[in-house]
Amino acid sequence: MPTLLARYRLDAPRRLPPLAAWKRSVREAVTAVDEDTLAPSAAKNAHYLSFRSTRGMPFYLKRRYTWFVNYGRSVKTRLRCATSALEIDNGRRSGVISRDDRLCPCCPLQETETERHFMLDCPLYSNDRLTFTDAVDDLVLRNDPFGWRTMSWNQRYQFLLRDGPPEGTPITALQQWCRIQIHLYWFLAQAYKARDAYVRDY
Repeated sequence: MPTLLARYRLDAPRRLPPLAAWKRSVREAVTAVDEDTLAPSAAKNAHYLSFRSTRGMPFYLKRRYTWFVNYGRSVKTRLRCATSALEIDNGRRSGVISRDDRLCPCCPLQETETERHFMLDCPLYSNDRLTFTDAVDDLVLRNDPFGWRTMSWNQRYQFLLRDGPPEGTPITALQQWCRIQIHLYWFLAQAYKARDAYVRDY
């Protein structure tokens, strides 16, 4: 009983309340928790829409690549839709109610394993991340149509996960965006495989 009360954030009554009032309190508490943990559609929708800037199929899905690059692209889609294997989503299904308790199992930082943590912060993927950012830095030395070098890390996160360049972008800028995305897909594929191996082995 104490476990159930804690799960649904209910205080143990000191004396038995009227049955109808107690049932109503329990029903409201269970509904609030279950809606938050089992059907977070509004939060997921808001997360996804934060990366959408066009109608129809996103630009990044329109090109064909090799299987490994396609795997990295599928990881990008999972991160955009908040349907990945990360603890931010796993914790919801496994009953970890608080987002703050859905910690990254792959590093000692004691941070929630969000999509941003996975892409930018987790030290398990630091070598792959450095390879990726070095490759992009080299790409934009002479041609930086999107202002990569002046972006904050939050802006880079949004830039990397969004649909693609806006309509009317010059062809040279589109080509540069595609090159950056290919490096991103390689990084995401490597990082996702490293995470799977780490979680499986430890």
